[in-house]
Amino acid sequence: MLLLGITQIVLGGIFLLYQQSAVDELFFQRVRSRYSDVLARTTPLLPTLDGPQLAELFRENFQLERLVEGFTVTIYDSSGRMLASTPGVIDASLATLAATASPEKPFLARYSHRLLGMADGSSQRQGRLIGSSVGGPDGRSYTVLGAMSDDHSQQLTDTFERTFLLSIAMGLVASAFAGWLIAGFATRPIEQLQAMARRLGPLSMNTSLSSEALPPEAAALRAELDAARSRIATAFAAQERFISNVSHELKTPIAVLLTEGQILDRRKLSPEATRFVESACEEMRRLGSMVESFLTLSRVNNGRAVRPTAICPVNELVMESASHCAAMANQHRVALQPLLTDAVDAKVIGDLTLLRTMIDNLIRNAIRFSPAGEQIKIVVSVVDQPDQPLNERGDARPALKIPSASVSLPAMSPFVQISVRDFGPGIPSTLLPRIFDRFVQAAEEDRLGRGHGLGLEIAQGVAELHGGAISVRNVEPKGCEFTITLPIFSNADSSGRESLN
Repeated sequence: MLLLGITQIVLGGIFLLYQQSAVDELFFQRVRSRYSDVLARTTPLLPTLDGPQLAELFRENFQLERLVEGFTVTIYDSSGRMLASTPGVIDASLATLAATASPEKPFLARYSHRLLGMADGSSQRQGRLIGSSVGGPDGRSYTVLGAMSDDHSQQLTDTFERTFLLSIAMGLVASAFAGWLIAGFATRPIEQLQAMARRLGPLSMNTSLSSEALPPEAAALRAELDAARSRIATAFAAQERFISNVSHELKTPIAVLLTEGQILDRRKLSPEATRFVESACEEMRRLGSMVESFLTLSRVNNGRAVRPTAICPVNELVMESASHCAAMANQHRVALQPLLTDAVDAKVIGDLTLLRTMIDNLIRNAIRFSPAGEQIKIVVSVVDQPDQPLNERGDARPALKIPSASVSLPAMSPFVQISVRDFGPGIPSTLLPRIFDRFVQAAEEDRLGRGHGLGLEIAQGVAELHGGAISVRNVEPKGCEFTITLPIFSNADSSGRESLN
């Protein structure tokens, strides 16, 4: 638009100058032609020509063109005395300017002059002056002056200027629209590629980019992006295989060391050796727990291979997790308070081992952060719409795939929510956005060696694998609340737990 505007202004300025010059030239040509006619009519009547005769002569013989309308003639003798004039008298001082000019080469000028008695009542006009000295029949010299308003030529120039400005405005608007339209067509493939790249995530790396038709240059970029995706997917797969293989290899020596430490006869050991054995056993248990977490995380991240194992009532699932965590709650002197839903037929479908791990991780996390004497509320409810969008992390983690040959599945709606509320110190605001990331935990927990920072990521992964999500918020006056949202499996013919083939 800027370049077009500058071009239009330059070219339009040149065009306006040319048009103004052309109008001026045409105006002067018409004025000279009219002045020659005036001389031819008035010179033979000198010196007896007076004002009324001159006015009658104009009325009878001159139907002035619009371009030179307002033509005024005043005749002076050699002494400067006015002989005749049409309405509007040209000042005598101007006669001296034309006294030396001849009819063949009259004096021409643009000037401001006073015209008295003009039809529009104006006393000060912008106009053109033409005049020359002529010889009368009596042999004396006379000066014939002609003056005319240039209003019409100015109107033509103004019209050209307005047209020029209007064309600039319309040209800029047209160029803006054309630029927007062309830019839209040009950037649409880039926006499509941007949307494809936005959908990429660690767990969607095995999904090829859209095969939608694109221009050649965008198609080449998509091919490069797809190749990069494949390389990253290969690297992720290698990483997961490495973690899984290492975890499996570590399980056996950890179990052997832990078993030998537990069966070792400590009665013959010194106090220092006893403390060493106990510390080693505790570290082996923590290391074994971490290895199990890595294995579970690897299983979740490869969720496409996970098959649903059962349909289970939500209340039963929550009570089983509460029972699993009861010993830990007693050790921390924390009370678990399950509040089950009245919808006893509310069921979820999936891998029950992973679902129990998800709920266990949230309950154990709440136990670790709850002061002694407090309670943990586990509330189960059924809602029509979830409180937060599902898969809100944008990982594009696939929902659990149900084999078609297993069981007929109706629509999964509404949703079940399982909230785990503790009354601990809450989560620091700086950690809230990253609380589900791997190895993220509060500095105090890291210092005390409680947990590995994997439990919440595992829980979120399990929820997303089953088509749900987990959200977290701090609750006033203290504590925080984790909420699991899962789609409900509704089947009127099934009751209790049903195994799937």
